[in-house]
Amino acid sequence: MNFFLTVFISSSIVRKWPNTLSRAMDIDHSRPHRGQSVHKTIKQQFKLFKRVFTEIIKTLQKTTDVMAQWNDDAEVIQGDSVKVLNTLPAGTADLVLTSPPYVNAIDYPRAHKFSEWWLTPKIQLCIRDNYIGLRSARHENLFQTAQQLAPASMKTLDWFKRKAPSKYHLVCKYVVDMTKIIVGCKRVLCKSGKIVFVLADNKIAGRTVPVVNIVKELLITNGFKRVKSVRRRIINHRRRYPFGFNGVMKSEAIISASKI
Repeated sequence: MNFFLTVFISSSIVRKWPNTLSRAMDIDHSRPHRGQSVHKTIKQQFKLFKRVFTEIIKTLQKTTDVMAQWNDDAEVIQGDSVKVLNTLPAGTADLVLTSPPYVNAIDYPRAHKFSEWWLTPKIQLCIRDNYIGLRSARHENLFQTAQQLAPASMKTLDWFKRKAPSKYHLVCKYVVDMTKIIVGCKRVLCKSGKIVFVLADNKIAGRTVPVVNIVKELLITNGFKRVKSVRRRIINHRRRYPFGFNGVMKSEAIISASKI
């Protein structure tokens, strides 16, 4: 019960202003700027908490009702994607569906640290090097490796290497990390298995980083077949990331590929 209460309170904190107990704005989009200098009364705080509590209880009830109809069990495995993929039996997955991170577009640690400070104050995992797309490559020479893994995409980023070398390092590290993920996914997929990525291009220094083309090229070079992508427009009132995409995120790509 203590665990659920902790989650309820955390959910009341990590929310968008003004429907939050925090004074930070838009924490879920990694932009925790301070909101208006209007403190909620105790009554208002408890009213908000009660609403969140009710919402989560309803969600848990719906989940319980759905689970009663399941014939199979579900298992959640927490850990580094590459390491976890290497522990799974080969050829056992029918589908991999994931929305991997972008390159330096979303400051995940800045958003997640509020939950971490509340839920696990003694454990600090929200550091940049734990996030693909944010990992530093200062002490690694990955230029040549990245160019070999995705030659066509990296060739379009020659300007990046000249204008913003530190950011170019991040892109190189991203290519290497995503290659490890794709290799791991291919190993666990069965012969007729499929993989689906949902992601989008973003901008750094005012120029587009072709994340979609990078992932498509990595899929092809690692032996995946029928690699294709379709663009999906994001409806205006839906949640969109507010920076790193030349304004708000307006569209995303669905990339699919087959093992055979």
